[in-house]
Amino acid sequence: MSIPEPAPKKVVDDCGFLRYATLLEDVHIPWVASHPAHFCRFTLTIIRGNVSPPAFAVSQLTEVGSGSFDASSQTVESTGNGRFHVDITPTELLGSCPEGAFAMDLKVRAKATNGIYRIPSYDAEAIRGFALAPARAP
Repeated sequence: MSIPEPAPKKVVDDCGFLRYATLLEDVHIPWVASHPAHFCRFTLTIIRGNVSPPAFAVSQLTEVGSGSFDASSQTVESTGNGRFHVDITPTELLGSCPEGAFAMDLKVRAKATNGIYRIPSYDAEAIRGFALAPARAP
């Protein structure tokens, strides 16, 4: 799972914030959820602070080819080989907050079984955090 980034490409500032110029500027969130034989299911959840429900959530079978599918109110793009991304505006992530701290949780669950039960030892999980805030005045 990669660190989210404002689009066009910007860097995280010295304080660790992703800074946005406008509330309509997209935040690009890429991730990889794959299995060598494409036998897995993934779940990506983005949570703001301790707010429930999540700001964004998607659960989907991994896909071999490229394409897109809808998740929540967003279109998730797949470029193939388990590579996905979504572009979300700060407004959609922040809600009524002017800035926020987020946790991204990616879970990849293998569909392998021993004939009766699913084998969880092939599962993987990654957690990343990021903070989103308005750009500072020059």
